Amino acid sequence: MSTKSVGQLRILEFIGKPELASILKEKGYELSGAQNLKSDDGSQFYSKKVIQHDSNLLEHILFSLKYEGYNLFVLSAGLRNIPHNEMLEAYHISPNGTLTRKAAMLWEYANQQALNIQERTTSKYIDFFDPDKYITGVERKNSKWRVNFNGIGDLNWCPVIQRTNELDDWLKKDLLTQSANFAKEADERLLSRAMEWSFLSETKGSFAIENEKPSYNKMESFVTILKRIKDNVTIDEECLCSLQNEVVSMPLDKAVSYRHSQNWLQLGSGRGPSSITYAPPEPSLVDSLMKGIESVSNQTSSINPICLASAISYGFVFVHPFMDGNGRLSRCLIHHGMNKAKEMPQNLILPISVAMKNNESDYLKSLKGFSIPARKLCNVTWIDQDDFRFDWESNADLFFRYPDLTEQTVFIMDMTQYTLTELLESEIQFLKMYDKVYAEVNEQYDVRNKVLASLVTIALKSNGSVSNKKRKKYADYISNEALEFLESSAKNALTQRAGANDDGERGDSELNASSPFNKKLNI
Repeated sequence: MSTKSVGQLRILEFIGKPELASILKEKGYELSGAQNLKSDDGSQFYSKKVIQHDSNLLEHILFSLKYEGYNLFVLSAGLRNIPHNEMLEAYHISPNGTLTRKAAMLWEYANQQALNIQERTTSKYIDFFDPDKYITGVERKNSKWRVNFNGIGDLNWCPVIQRTNELDDWLKKDLLTQSANFAKEADERLLSRAMEWSFLSETKGSFAIENEKPSYNKMESFVTILKRIKDNVTIDEECLCSLQNEVVSMPLDKAVSYRHSQNWLQLGSGRGPSSITYAPPEPSLVDSLMKGIESVSNQTSSINPICLASAISYGFVFVHPFMDGNGRLSRCLIHHGMNKAKEMPQNLILPISVAMKNNESDYLKSLKGFSIPARKLCNVTWIDQDDFRFDWESNADLFFRYPDLTEQTVFIMDMTQYTLTELLESEIQFLKMYDKVYAEVNEQYDVRNKVLASLVTIALKSNGSVSNKKRKKYADYISNEALEFLESSAKNALTQRAGANDDGERGDSELNASSPFNKKLNI
């Protein structure tokens, strides 16, 4: 097979960034045969009659708009290299063509100048994104080119989420309706207690991702933020600064506006430019990008709320608009996006951060999918100590304006399912067992409430046993007879639960060291 690139792969070569090929969902190559082919690795081979490696840049752009998935960064970066007159001539040759109209609209925004056309097209409006292939948003009519730009955001900031087979499978599961049904079917008192756990665990989980153990005051503040952000607050600079002030403790780190300085992520013990693992966009871009994120956050549209939550959360963390607190705030914004769903009960919060912490390698992979190629667009010079100079390449702004968040959205879908089947369901079942064991022991023996509560929890987390160390600790508060009865009751509860699982109920077959029970309670 030929290795002569075409389409977006060829565009990357034209703009001098072939090393960014990893961001492409499809890679196109020239084929000498008469028919197009697709290989097992997803590579596309196109007949020379359709496109040739040696075709000019604009031909590759128009070809890509017709045959390939839309990577707005690659397309817009390529259009910056198309002279005004060449783009104008292509339009006048085919003024009603869908491809030239889409390209002309992107050209104007990418180059920040108007194309002086003699005569506007009279053709009917066309959608920029095919709703069967992409998650789409509010239609924004461009009357000059008669194009409905129906992206998740506008051309100022527009994440792209492709409706891959995997994502479509998730969308069919309708996870938020599952969440609503879970809340509806659960015992009201058990659900209330599970939500207390969920708010607290979401707080601990978000801090744990950053290897921090929060104080009581920090946890209290974060829970307040989670409850506040679920109330459909308007997301703007004032709101986000207020939330950021709550999640950071150092007075000097509390923001009064979006950042005006360059920040970066660095390996803890590293030195020099190679230690910089991620450089967020330069300060001059932050306000513009955040206006786009704010607009998407506040819009009323038919976008699937989990897709919206993913776009807002990852968009925010990749812009990194504050000097500190960005990670925790980005995870808070997931709840803001999901709460836009009519199906989502107001009293329900999904402990997404706990799921992320329990699947941390996949979470890091979702971040690196964007951060690694973004790092290739910034040249870092080490001046001294913690002083660096950041020189951005000419198309870096487009990379931050148009992130492809398909893989990240699939990950959030997966974590949403995980919270339901592995965390909340497990917590409800744990509470049922806890109540059963507590009541049985309390009926037979006189044990202080606090002591009994602790020992029941310990036994259920340890396969029905209380260690010798814990026995000694509580020896003055509970008799051996009562403790043995408690262990027997706990083992019976666990055995019954395991039997129920064997009969086809959802949940964990036993409480072992790797089960969700222990993972979630030990964050």
